[in-house]
Amino acid sequence: MTLPKPEVGLIIGFNYLSRREHDQGRDNALYPRPCAIILSRRRAGVRLTIVMVSPITHSAPTADEQALDIPLRAEHHLGLNDARSWVVTHEANEFV
Repeated sequence: MTLPKPEVGLIIGFNYLSRREHDQGRDNALYPRPCAIILSRRRAGVRLTIVMVSPITHSAPTADEQALDIPLRAEHHLGLNDARSWVVTHEANEFV
């Protein structure tokens, strides 16, 4: 199976390690979740692509968190379920 080129806006399944999980001492995420690619760049002189993702969640942001509400029509287009969703913007994971 050929993987798609990582592009900004692409939704992928990823074992996102949240800040809360990290602070609890976890090295691995509890489960995979949909994530939005928010940055994709090639490292100069190296054949590696650095990707940064933000998780998509059903949990509404609290007063000290930031997130973008995903319109229901966009959720359907992306293949997400009918529950209200947000793209978390106050934290992100980066990987090669």
